[in-house]
Amino acid sequence: SYLGQHHWLELDNNPTDEYIGLFRESKIMYPNMTSRLSFYMDYEGKYYTNDKGYIVNSDTEPLAYLASVLGSSVFACCFKEYFPELMGNTYEIRKSLLEIIPIKNASNDEALLFQTLVPLV
Repeated sequence: SYLGQHHWLELDNNPTDEYIGLFRESKIMYPNMTSRLSFYMDYEGKYYTNDKGYIVNSDTEPLAYLASVLGSSVFACCFKEYFPELMGNTYEIRKSLLEIIPIKNASNDEALLFQTLVPLV
């Protein structure tokens, strides 16, 4: 419920309330360019990104587990070279490259453990 053709999200089409609600759900956020491979798990429905950042949400994947893997120093050490280096130690986290990196699926117990622990970090 907003006036005019464009909502604050500046989408070309009028988004539905259901679509806007997706931004309030838990999600992983990460920048397009970074010196560290930074991934943030948002549980509070914050909108801290712009056109230089990405949002990942899912009803089926364990986001806390995925955010932990992606944000780990082991991940950065093993996969930093997958991403193009820009201006000396700055990397572009391309979605197309991120999607091809093999990540072990979490068991139900592992997913629950990360879901419990990640909000505490």
